[in-house]
Amino acid sequence: MSVDHDLHINTHITVPETAEVADITAAQLRRWVRTSEARRKDGNPRGTIISSEDRLSSGQGSETLLSQHTVMQIFVAARLTERGVAVDDALDAGRRFAHTGYEGRDPSEAFSQGTTWLLVAGSESQVVNIGKHNSDSHSDCYRYRSLEVAVSVFEDYLSNQGFGDPVAIAVTALNLTVAPNEITCRIKKVLQEKRPRNNRLNKNRKQING
Repeated sequence: MSVDHDLHINTHITVPETAEVADITAAQLRRWVRTSEARRKDGNPRGTIISSEDRLSSGQGSETLLSQHTVMQIFVAARLTERGVAVDDALDAGRRFAHTGYEGRDPSEAFSQGTTWLLVAGSESQVVNIGKHNSDSHSDCYRYRSLEVAVSVFEDYLSNQGFGDPVAIAVTALNLTVAPNEITCRIKKVLQEKRPRNNRLNKNRKQING
């Protein structure tokens, strides 16, 4: 994330801190992490959270520390589940936004022009760019003049993939244009308010600093 440069890109935060950033309970997030770890070990990528950027607890007084990309994934998933999206689908869609980028958008970042939306229908998701754009701004891939057009194209794609009648397809659209700014501010607030009281983590400065 490049929004606020005094928050270091390698900053990692604990599971309870991440839960506060994402506005969910720590118990809920721990369940997501445990399920994710079990699936990852079984080679099942569905609904997984932990990535190579994260630092897992060694079980010797250390804590699991999550990267900013993973924090973003969890934040997005939490917002999607509030809108009725199943947890596995929400985590997979959150991973697409948070850990995957392409021309015109870095992982966990919004497009530089227009608005950034995440479209979700079952296990399928797309990050789309809405608005008028300069012709040389970036690839035309997933770039539309209106959200209605983007949703219609997404529904056609789902229908072509065998998801059924487009009329019956429920698409959830989540506006993520300001999410990078919001996450940066939330992480900074949590670090200022919670980190000084985390005695176990503060004793193990090596884990914090990698």
